[in-house]
Amino acid sequence: MFRQTSTNFNDLCLNFVASVTIGDMQMTFEGETNEVVSAISKLKENKSKETIQTFNSEFILSRKDEYLNHLKKMKYSPQTINVVKYTFNEFEMIMGDKRIEDINIKLIKKIIKAIFSLPSQYDSKKGLQAILLEGRQPRDFKTSKNYISRLKGYFSYLVTIDLLESNPLSSDLYPSPPRNMDVTNYANFTKLDLEKIFSEDLVMSSKHFAYYYWATVLSLFTGARASEILQLRLTDVFLDADIPYININNSDNKFVKNKSSIRSIPLHPKILDLGFKRYCEQIKSEEYEILFPDNTSLYINKPANALSVWFNKYLLKLQIEPDNKRRKVFHSFRHTFITELQRMNAPLEIRQSIAGHTTGVITIDVYGEKTQLEKMYEWIKKIDFGIEVPILENTVFHKRKRKEVSSRDR
Repeated sequence: MFRQTSTNFNDLCLNFVASVTIGDMQMTFEGETNEVVSAISKLKENKSKETIQTFNSEFILSRKDEYLNHLKKMKYSPQTINVVKYTFNEFEMIMGDKRIEDINIKLIKKIIKAIFSLPSQYDSKKGLQAILLEGRQPRDFKTSKNYISRLKGYFSYLVTIDLLESNPLSSDLYPSPPRNMDVTNYANFTKLDLEKIFSEDLVMSSKHFAYYYWATVLSLFTGARASEILQLRLTDVFLDADIPYININNSDNKFVKNKSSIRSIPLHPKILDLGFKRYCEQIKSEEYEILFPDNTSLYINKPANALSVWFNKYLLKLQIEPDNKRRKVFHSFRHTFITELQRMNAPLEIRQSIAGHTTGVITIDVYGEKTQLEKMYEWIKKIDFGIEVPILENTVFHKRKRKEVSSRDR
């Protein structure tokens, strides 16, 4: 609004008054015309610069390290923290450079769909779209659900530090679980699978970590669970007995699945032919008490973690695919071994004693330990998968890794 204060035209330039409203401010300017106009222009320019703000919110996963430290302070187990840390790799692949301001119901649905669509084994370097376009069978529903739960926990943390108003993840958004899934959800390895696994590739993959090789060999030829094998101590290995065997037990802070898991398993002759005794003697000479001191997961109450991660990548490299809806993982060695005993018509009580399965029938536990080992060994030594297994020689690299891991984690 302009107001003239003089009727004399010559005085107009000296008595020019302007009332200006900018935002919630109202100001009056008086003076020569050119001065007033210049002042108003500069004021509008400055005000514009003050009110223009560039909104640059954080990346969704920018607080992941802070969150992991939070879990540590909250006394979460090292096992839980490592699992959460590992799953962040998948979240990064799915979310990319998405920011907190991008979070909405549409994005959350896309994230959930991606997590439930990913296969059990994949090469993250290919990128999300390339992996999904391969059309491979999605992994176990429960596995994906656990991934979602970990992401939900992270979002809850963002709420506590006021980066989110509320947790955007809800179970209502989850897909329905698939029906008619196989009870075990694990497939046996075929002979072709075993030939690929027990090739020189296994030796190359175990060039630094010897336990990769020996855990794989022991699992196929004893049917023991990965966690049972990886917790073994030298005192649990009896190689000078009439029938060499390993003893699965819960002493020395070891844990087992249940009471029936505590058992002795005769060693297949193949295991000794591959140099297992030489390996044990080497470990003893290095003054270790545990059988696999190079296992990086041994000290987090989940000894098979690192082994499972390595083996899944190894299968991916070998292009060993799931059998329809049934997965092929390290635990498949156990299923393959037990299936072979069934194929040979080994008595039920023998299979149960070797595998450590709970039973409601009379088993050979009624016999003495020596008789029990003899009866189990009679069947175990007959197992022949028809494959050649290369020998892994102990190297300075193995010794170095054992020393690095044991000194770091003890």
